Amino acid sequence: MNRIPLALLMIVVIASPLTAQVSDGVNNSLPQQDAPPVAHESVVPSACDCIHSNCCDASYAKCGCESQRSLCECGSGRFYFDINGGGTILWMPDYNFFAERGEGGPFNRNSNLNTADNATPGFAVGGSIGMICRRSLLGACQTRLETRYSYLDAQTSTNSAFLDPGAGTRFGWEAFDTAGGFGTNDGNTLTTRVDRDVALHSLDLLLHQDYQLYGQNRLTLYAGASLRRLEQDFDVFGQISTSVTMRESLNTDYYGGKLGMSTRRPVRAGWMFEGDCGIGLYGASSDYVGNYADSTPSDISRTRSSSDFAVNPYATLKLTKPISPNAFISGYTTAEYLNYVPQMEYGELGTPPSAGSVRMDGDEMTSLVLGLNLTFVR
Repeated sequence: MNRIPLALLMIVVIASPLTAQVSDGVNNSLPQQDAPPVAHESVVPSACDCIHSNCCDASYAKCGCESQRSLCECGSGRFYFDINGGGTILWMPDYNFFAERGEGGPFNRNSNLNTADNATPGFAVGGSIGMICRRSLLGACQTRLETRYSYLDAQTSTNSAFLDPGAGTRFGWEAFDTAGGFGTNDGNTLTTRVDRDVALHSLDLLLHQDYQLYGQNRLTLYAGASLRRLEQDFDVFGQISTSVTMRESLNTDYYGGKLGMSTRRPVRAGWMFEGDCGIGLYGASSDYVGNYADSTPSDISRTRSSSDFAVNPYATLKLTKPISPNAFISGYTTAEYLNYVPQMEYGELGTPPSAGSVRMDGDEMTSLVLGLNLTFVR
């Protein structure tokens, strides 16, 4: 009777290490590998990066996204903001107040003189603030709501001179609305100065949908409301035997929206490349106020208004690198085109001053911005 308990005891003692060996063998047959580290590559650290690297289920330290812990936990409660600044060039419409005119009556306007630099240099500043939503929409792994503002300011001062060589040529200007005009005599010179100041304000409210593609590559689709205001101010002086001064304000409000997409992918040395393109669609409302004065003397004021439709395609290229777990620096360039910018006309070509009428026409604008962007995530 005593041999049975002893036999059972021996079986247990022998089976215990075998069981441990079998268990170890099962574990070793599936090597445990740390999830690949997630670089802090994006201007907006993404819940997608953590979720798709199993950071939310594994050790945050192993995944390299300890700083994104609260982001990984349901991807909520995080917000980000950025500031940016740089240089800009705006290519603006011609300024058409001064003209080449007929030598004799009725002194038709033969062609406009471009007396202002079209390439207008300046500066650009802006920023945005965004919130990562608690729940994603439409199958995205992350949804963000972002407000963005930018301001561009550009100025030029252009001095020009037009020598009247003799018969057949005459330079000058037409006063407002059938009020006559002035031109050079043979051998005289028209001198002009045009100061142009351009300001462009932009405000967007955009919904971003982030989709993980593969690895650390991501696609973002976005759309939302957009408002813009373009302000053009001119301070003009012209001199022949008489002189003229003009002060003009030409402002346009753009109301509409924009939609676009961006994609990002990692490049060397921890940098992230991002490309962004989109289009804005706007209704445009323009108002003009002009004050004319010459030395004869005459003093005339005019106002005009106009409405139109504007299309605004744009593209941005950006390189981003982390400078801390929650801060990023980017170099970027943005190019955009606006197909409708108001432009004043002071008389029809081929018609005399008596038939002239100040009217609002439309031209186009192109801009280029080079700058730096700083992003902070909390």
